[in-house]
Amino acid sequence: MKPVRFALGVLAAALALASAVFAQEGREEASASATGEQEAFAHDAELVADSVISSFMRQYRPAGVTLAIVKDGKPIVLKGYGVADPETDNRPIDPRKNLFRIGSISKTFTWIAVMQLVEQGKLDLDENVNSYLKAFQLPEPHGVPLTLNDIMAHRSGFEDGGAGYMLVGDPARTQILEELLRTEIPAQIYPPGTVTAYSNYASALAGHIVENVSGMAFNDYVDEFITGPLQMNHTTFREPEGAVASADGPMDPALEPDVTPGHVFAGGRPKAIGFEYIQSVGPAGSVHSTAADMARYMIALLHKGEIDGVKILRPETVEEMRKRGFSDRPEAVDFAHGFFNGKMHGYEYFGHGGGTSGFFSIMEFSPELDFGVFASVNTTVGFSQFKDIPSLIVGELFGDNPASTSEEFVLSAEEMQKFAGEYIDNRRNFRGVEAILNFFNPALKATISVSPDGLLIRRMGAEGSAWKPAGPFAFRNFSNPDEVMTFVQDDSGAIVRFNSELGHKSFERSTYFAKPDFLYLSALASLVLTLSTFAAAFMRRRTNKGMNVSPYSALALYAGFLCIVIIVMGVSAILEIAGAGVRVTQEFPLDGTRAFLMATPVALISWTAMALSVIPVWISTNFTFWRKAHYSLLAAALAAFGIMLWNWHLVGA
Repeated sequence: MKPVRFALGVLAAALALASAVFAQEGREEASASATGEQEAFAHDAELVADSVISSFMRQYRPAGVTLAIVKDGKPIVLKGYGVADPETDNRPIDPRKNLFRIGSISKTFTWIAVMQLVEQGKLDLDENVNSYLKAFQLPEPHGVPLTLNDIMAHRSGFEDGGAGYMLVGDPARTQILEELLRTEIPAQIYPPGTVTAYSNYASALAGHIVENVSGMAFNDYVDEFITGPLQMNHTTFREPEGAVASADGPMDPALEPDVTPGHVFAGGRPKAIGFEYIQSVGPAGSVHSTAADMARYMIALLHKGEIDGVKILRPETVEEMRKRGFSDRPEAVDFAHGFFNGKMHGYEYFGHGGGTSGFFSIMEFSPELDFGVFASVNTTVGFSQFKDIPSLIVGELFGDNPASTSEEFVLSAEEMQKFAGEYIDNRRNFRGVEAILNFFNPALKATISVSPDGLLIRRMGAEGSAWKPAGPFAFRNFSNPDEVMTFVQDDSGAIVRFNSELGHKSFERSTYFAKPDFLYLSALASLVLTLSTFAAAFMRRRTNKGMNVSPYSALALYAGFLCIVIIVMGVSAILEIAGAGVRVTQEFPLDGTRAFLMATPVALISWTAMALSVIPVWISTNFTFWRKAHYSLLAAALAAFGIMLWNWHLVGA
């Protein structure tokens, strides 16, 4: 028996060894197969990226683009296209070295800082932000407190603004964050938490709250608790030496040679602009970074706040951040704790875009795909196309999500008609000197009509788009099913606004007098009647040389003269702004705008006097009926012109 037992033991050992060997070989084969698949996917991703970016480069001819693509916790594409500056630095873009301005993507660092302090119990997203402010308090004109939850959803209710003080070309014009926030409080047009209107001011305010609660300068806080732990060694909110606002220290001098200049497209080529200081509102947009650093950032965001064993957030906090603060438009793009949240090719994504005077950047990542794309261009061209780069890459690599379906929805012709009308952009300046810039927004006004085949047709400036029903108050872009526009009705059932498919603003239904068209018409009518008044006065002067000019005639001539002056000054201001380029955002208000705004109050006084003189003219003068009627029409036109100037906040500097 012993030899048999021994033989069986040897056989068992041999089988066990063979099994272990085969198992190891199987694991190695599986690992090799997985590695091969990853390499093949990375190769495909690079080919797709090359195609997409090259197409953009050919069409728009920017100076350069930097790109990062991540998948399954690794950067699979890090690549540069073009050069840093075709005029002075013809070296190819290095995605590991060249620092690009990422604009409002900077805000995502601010939201992470806020959530870190929420984790520590130092911040409450539903608390009145005034409880976290020390040097000043925000007014509450609607009797509703502003919260961080409102701010992160861009529902602060603030008007838009910032020209001339948020982004400046002269470092001497920068301000300490707290000082700017105290002196430049915007008007709160809507109650907090009600209307989406993207706000740089509110985002910068959140960064200041981080300072107050943590007891650290914002830039120091980010260095210590976000970019430092993530080893994002080429990422900084700081700017080069010279910015007055860099009280907590300038950019590391070792990084300065790698700062890529921004460009505008002029004279058929990219033209570098001077350095733009954003430190005054740094938490809203001053970051410089590289594609390689942004790859690490996306990996951490995809992997619940962790990379290389280092955590900047708890997993449950990241899960909470992926939830929206408001649930009123689940089918459309909205904010999830400061990150844009929507669908691309049916896959859920989170991300942000960012633009400055010389850069545009986009970052979008999908947890369900464990995939992310960051791209930045150092020339302000092709914004609408550049923002679609992540979606184009996802579409080529993954196709449409088979689990995502959009059901057909039918509305009657009568139901469709209630959405038709004219709407006006609510992300604008309502009550400040910047109101004149509204007229340079090509998409200030949106006109919506209903086509015979049951689609909504939306026209904004020169662009038109068709939308099909996707719900009682939702419409899907006929050309891009990921884009959804939603409407809001009031308690009476009337449609009062629609939310942009981009998720960052809405458009209010416009009354006739709130349209810019009426300003133009009243100005034109005033000019025509003024010219006819001068012509009639000239003819009377020729036929009645010795007759004295009545006080009312003199008033009409003076009021008309001021009408011509105001129109000429207004056109001059508009032409100056149109030709100023980046100076508009950096140095506003320009001289022509100042002069125009200082002249309008004088004109309004004379036009008011003329309006008040209409009844005396009819009662106490010997003017002919037609002359009285003409006088009345001129007074009415000038009054309407003045009211519209006042309505658009174009009166007074």
